[in-house]
Amino acid sequence: MKKTLMALVFSVFSVVLSYGQHYDLGDANLCVGIAPVSLLQGDTKMPVTGFTFSYGLFEDTDNIAAGLFVGYGSSSDVTRNYSGDEFTWDYTYLFTAARGYYYLASGHSFHLYGAGTLGYQIVSSEYSTPHGVTQRDPKDDNAVVWGVHLGGRYYFNRLVGIFAEGGYGSMYAMNIGLSLRF
Repeated sequence: MKKTLMALVFSVFSVVLSYGQHYDLGDANLCVGIAPVSLLQGDTKMPVTGFTFSYGLFEDTDNIAAGLFVGYGSSSDVTRNYSGDEFTWDYTYLFTAARGYYYLASGHSFHLYGAGTLGYQIVSSEYSTPHGVTQRDPKDDNAVVWGVHLGGRYYFNRLVGIFAEGGYGSMYAMNIGLSLRF
């Protein structure tokens, strides 16, 4: 088993390293994704869904890109007070963030990258009481968001592909979706 795993890892890295292309100035990607594993408070009602745009910043060997992320998600959480009354909290999130990418490997049909994210979340929340009263929370949790991710894109043709990212941050732990290259 151990030898099989090592052979698989070696094969993947051999294929990745055999591609000598770079992510260059003017290379651009637009990704539309959904986060099946999100880090929202409570139970996720709508997973974080968003758009990411990246643009190559340098020529030849730098493999560095910058980008933007805009996303939306919602969740719900139920709490009880000391007398057992149940309160339902509903949260709506709007995310905006800048992203930096370093492309570890790029080929004709794939990109493997690490990314860092820094931005801001706008949160709207309200709670419902057991007596049917709904109120907005005046102290919404607007805050700075951050994240680090390892991701990859695979292209079926020159323009259309899929992507997947995994990592840690304030918004999601995993993100998958459609990638467009132009």
